[in-house]
Amino acid sequence: MTINPQNNNYNKEINSFSDSVKKYLKIKKMTQADLIRKSMLTRTTVSRICRNSNDKGSTYQPTDRIVMSVCVALGLDSKETKELFSLAFPYLKCWDKIIAEKMNIDQANSFLYDEGLPLLGSPIDE
Repeated sequence: MTINPQNNNYNKEINSFSDSVKKYLKIKKMTQADLIRKSMLTRTTVSRICRNSNDKGSTYQPTDRIVMSVCVALGLDSKETKELFSLAFPYLKCWDKIIAEKMNIDQANSFLYDEGLPLLGSPIDE
């Protein structure tokens, strides 16, 4: 598929899982009904994804299985799939950095704290 880089909607900064899914639906010329059929997700789930809201007014947080179902349904490549996972689970980018920089637990927790994310380890082993 050829993507027109001059298309303003394509170049628009994408900062949420929902925005990215809607971008790919447009690029792939798919509807929400197509996504429902190809992903085997419910109409309610796809609606929540596209609205970026659960039914309680909070931002929609998909599971890893839902994200993968969407990626498969959209026919995304590995780079695009990683992008969607990073948007759905922002902490994954941080975990990549922690591993790449070989941080110890204190460095990792300091970094996670600065990013506003939960810290690693727990005072009481679960």
